[in-house]
Amino acid sequence: MNDEILKVCLESLFDHAGTFPPAAKEFDQALKDAGSFSRTLRRPYLVATDFVTEVSNLGRIVTANLQNYGFSAGAECRVCVLGSTLGAATTNHNLSAEIEAIKAFYAVGSDSVRRMAYAYECKIENQLLSDQDALLTLINDLSNQFPCPKFTVALEPNLATAAWQSDLRLAVEILAAVKPTQNRARVALKLRGNGPQAITNEIFAEALMQAVPLRLPLKATGGLHHPLIETERYQNSFGFLNLTLALIVCGLDRQVSKMELLQILENTDPGFFDFTTTLKVGSKVFDLEAVKNFRRNYSFTIGSCSLVEPDSDLTRLYY
Repeated sequence: MNDEILKVCLESLFDHAGTFPPAAKEFDQALKDAGSFSRTLRRPYLVATDFVTEVSNLGRIVTANLQNYGFSAGAECRVCVLGSTLGAATTNHNLSAEIEAIKAFYAVGSDSVRRMAYAYECKIENQLLSDQDALLTLINDLSNQFPCPKFTVALEPNLATAAWQSDLRLAVEILAAVKPTQNRARVALKLRGNGPQAITNEIFAEALMQAVPLRLPLKATGGLHHPLIETERYQNSFGFLNLTLALIVCGLDRQVSKMELLQILENTDPGFFDFTTTLKVGSKVFDLEAVKNFRRNYSFTIGSCSLVEPDSDLTRLYY
């Protein structure tokens, strides 16, 4: 095992969502966990953002208290903000209030931890997809509200329906039409692996096939806190290593098929993924610099209620 290869693949992968199931920790405990990742994780590089929370909880993250939670002076507390569902009943007033709350969240003190919002994530009702012009206008407006190319506006349609193929195609088409610039947030497609709106590995594979060639950023969440599918141990249907490596393969192999991606997504054999001297996924071999360049330039994160489990599972499986 070459940890440098693993780091290239998995660096800045996870958005820590410790207050959500199955971990479902108390707010203060989840924030303390986040503040200690640099000391408690064997691979602290796994962390993309420290905390996922609803917009209504932003006021509970107080700059003066963050050092008490373990964050170092001068460091950042990086937050993903969950907003309201966007639908026919959504009002400009509701959106404006959430946007202003996120903008007001930023705070810097000379000896304090810097609070930073890195993403605004909302579900969208699928009926909005039928009015492409109106939805595109709304998404452009949201993107323009955050004048930072590293900030992400992630939108999640419900793809757990009989019409998932057409809804996915429309969602990718609309979101990809919002071109990134240096003066506004990037836009991402969010995919869910648990709950009533959970999708299958087939849908994950199709989403990769459509989104990755367009360089449309992706966010995945739910049921992805273990590296591989280990049904006897965890009864899980997805693996974060499976998904991340499928994404990398899709980005670097222009000839890859959906069936090959599905094979990667459904893999249960640790040896199918090799990190000894270069990245090997089955029979496919990838140059480390190519992988590094792709990961550096393609925005992809996974929401996870735990980072301890991903970290310890990687040690168990590959060390």
